[in-house]
Amino acid sequence: MTTEILEKTKRGRPPVMDAAEYHYYKNLWSDRIETRRGLLNKHYAIKGFGTIKKMQDEGITGLEYISDPVRQKSKYGILQELGRWDEESIRVIAPAICEAQKQPDTKRTVHEWGDYLREYRLHPEAFSETVSENNEATK
Repeated sequence: MTTEILEKTKRGRPPVMDAAEYHYYKNLWSDRIETRRGLLNKHYAIKGFGTIKKMQDEGITGLEYISDPVRQKSKYGILQELGRWDEESIRVIAPAICEAQKQPDTKRTVHEWGDYLREYRLHPEAFSETVSENNEATK
């Protein structure tokens, strides 16, 4: 995709990256990432990782399930979904995921967490209706 195409297209979602940032990522990972979607996923994962790293630098603990600095391991699928949220939301969601992962009845795979986060981001009303219905049923 060239710069002209990026500037010419006005339909659809607004671009996440400007042309310079897109070409920077494309050159950086040209040997491993071939598609625009792959580059966007990498962009979002970096954003999610940056927020998690900032939280860990601030002394917030318990985020090792998503990003473990000691073992230098990160859950890429969760990071790329978290990166689609704003920083304030990530600061709430990430500790909740790590806490839920410690409980045997709420444990999920990385793929399941990614699906869950995506579904919640795209259809939050479905989750609030379910919670409301459950609360009404218990009264």
